[in-house]
Amino acid sequence: MDNSNDIHPSNGYLFSEDNFRTDIFFSDLTDDVDYEKCFLWEIYRTRHHLSQVVSDKDWSFELHGELFPFNNPQWPSKAYLSSSIEVRESWDITDQPIYDWNRNIFKAKRTDIFNASNQSYEDDGYTEESYTETLSESVPLTLEIGPHWDEKALKQVLLNNLKPILAKTKNQEKDFIKKGYKFIGGSVRRPKSQYKSALKALGHFRLLHKHCCNLKFEDLKEVLKPYKPPQEFLYSYLEAYRKAKSEKLNGILGERSVPK
Repeated sequence: MDNSNDIHPSNGYLFSEDNFRTDIFFSDLTDDVDYEKCFLWEIYRTRHHLSQVVSDKDWSFELHGELFPFNNPQWPSKAYLSSSIEVRESWDITDQPIYDWNRNIFKAKRTDIFNASNQSYEDDGYTEESYTETLSESVPLTLEIGPHWDEKALKQVLLNNLKPILAKTKNQEKDFIKKGYKFIGGSVRRPKSQYKSALKALGHFRLLHKHCCNLKFEDLKEVLKPYKPPQEFLYSYLEAYRKAKSEKLNGILGERSVPK
């Protein structure tokens, strides 16, 4: 199942049905974990590609060798789907942190217990019949920030207080768990629907970005037709793609990469 074109989608990319399957459509993925590993592998593969071809230091990033996919010798030279499902299943991410889609620390990511019968949220911590427990992602933490601190000062204060900040965060999590909240993390993975929509946005990003395939949005339907795109792969309009990209990819790829 080797990809005959082991380069990241770019101006020199070979358009073929198999290459589009592995690099653009991300077809034949299986369960939640397979989708998650593919997303991590491929979005950082794109970030790596851009760091090599764009003279912008903001694209560079630290490779954490102990984490997936950086600890895999096949990354970034090969596509995730160039390996068989048996090989992919052997790549473990059990203890790896789950990607934070928005990275917006000003927006609450703690979901209260939802009562499906009356479409309301309950904050009493009890779960009864007709209640659905939804996963939470963050806890509120109040920090005293000097209004006249510059970026350097703020970074240093945060670095000096990392341990107490993390300790308070864990204590807050424990308090919410006692109330009935459940937090994403550890063995609790995101559903594949979230990674599926993120990979769809990433496929479009690779087709449209000027340092990737550099296609025009209005030409995508005709360009992709010979390569059998999955049903509902294409966005109906450009703004739908931009919205999906902002929500799913900007935490790693950044605002500056939206095509003009």
